[in-house]
Amino acid sequence: MSSPSGVGKVDSLSIDMGNVELDSAESELQFKDYSHVQSDRTSSFASGTGSGDMMQDDENDILIDGSGQQERSKQSLPWGQSLVAQYFNVTTEDVLSRITWSIMPFRSSSSGDTYMERFIRNNPDIYGPFWISVSLIFSIAIFGNLSSYMKSIEQSNTQWHNDWDIVGIAASIIFSYISLMPLLLWCVFWFRGCTNNYSISELICAYGYSLSIFIPLTLLWTVQINILRYILVTTGSLLSGSVLTMSISTVVRSDPSQTFKFSYFMLVLIIGLHFLVSIGLLVQFEKFGN
Repeated sequence: MSSPSGVGKVDSLSIDMGNVELDSAESELQFKDYSHVQSDRTSSFASGTGSGDMMQDDENDILIDGSGQQERSKQSLPWGQSLVAQYFNVTTEDVLSRITWSIMPFRSSSSGDTYMERFIRNNPDIYGPFWISVSLIFSIAIFGNLSSYMKSIEQSNTQWHNDWDIVGIAASIIFSYISLMPLLLWCVFWFRGCTNNYSISELICAYGYSLSIFIPLTLLWTVQINILRYILVTTGSLLSGSVLTMSISTVVRSDPSQTFKFSYFMLVLIIGLHFLVSIGLLVQFEKFGN
């Protein structure tokens, strides 16, 4: 009887296949050991090969793209913006030291450098001179009106009124002085061929800081004593003007065709105009409310 034996073979074959399927299913459900894979990855990262290289390449691509975008963004900035930014590259310590030493006519005890050479040269700023000029303009306006109010109290028959129109005159004097005077000096020194000439921005920076002493003086000008006012303005102009004169004297001495008359004229011009401007500010101060 051949058929029963054939059926038995088929059944045994199907059972074996079923066992194989069960074995494969059980093997899929069992936990697998990936420790050797992890060790391979660790060794690949340590040696700089394998998948570590791929991940590193991806990171490099990201970094390169990011830096490229930053570089493109920098290139897309206006040229004038980067040019102006260098004149605001100062710290609070820099501004305070430049204000403090702008009224001290002394050279460095160690190197003999002047105020310009120690604090301003090769790093001039516009930030300090701008805010000093604006602060001086408003201090003249505020304390000038306060002074005129105190004067009206002493004169009981005088009616007080505030006056802000003179602010434009004070602003014209200050900004014209710190911009035109440095330009004039630079042109003269350039024409004379001075070898140690300062740049226009350095001169503007020095002249702007030289006005800082007049900000606290405007408060003292409120005292109704004219002689005291002129003593204060003379003292302030001599201190700050001497700093400018000492600093610019190094440029005058570098004149190849130096003459005594030219040197004397330039130094007198520097401190003389500084004194006249300070007197002009005091006169404008006294005009408030009158």
